[in-house]
Amino acid sequence: MAVVADIAATWRAPGAVFDRMIREGQGDDVVLIHAIIGGVLHFVAAAPAQARAAFLEPSVPVEARLFWSALLFILLLPILLWSFAMVVGGLGSLLGAPNLGRRLRLGLFWGFVAASPLALLMGMTAGFIGPGTQTSLTAALWGASVAWFFAKGALSPAWRAAP
Repeated sequence: MAVVADIAATWRAPGAVFDRMIREGQGDDVVLIHAIIGGVLHFVAAAPAQARAAFLEPSVPVEARLFWSALLFILLLPILLWSFAMVVGGLGSLLGAPNLGRRLRLGLFWGFVAASPLALLMGMTAGFIGPGTQTSLTAALWGASVAWFFAKGALSPAWRAAP
């Protein structure tokens, strides 16, 4: 399925989307693509806030802010998310949980991509309104959605039948 259709389907029925992804046997190459797509979407979401910050504090130009934002979201964040999933998966394998690393990677990275509509809303809120209650509320909703999708993916019952 296309990424946009999968994002919309994840908001309607996250368990069904994760079950399909697990049945398709998506490997680490697809999971890495999810991380990069999520990074690009979150970079785009951060652009309005970076433009606002550059307008209010012109000592750092918007180009420099966007460069560092791209470096963070597209390059470093997937590495950090992968490292987090690796550490937790290693701890899980020490405790006897099979396939935990693969579950965590798929759940975390796809949850990151699926929550991108709220990240876009958060970026627009931060760019147009600035810091405040509205931005904090959309950030909390984004974090809750990432956590929800992560849990639905990592705890999907389809993992019992997965190879």
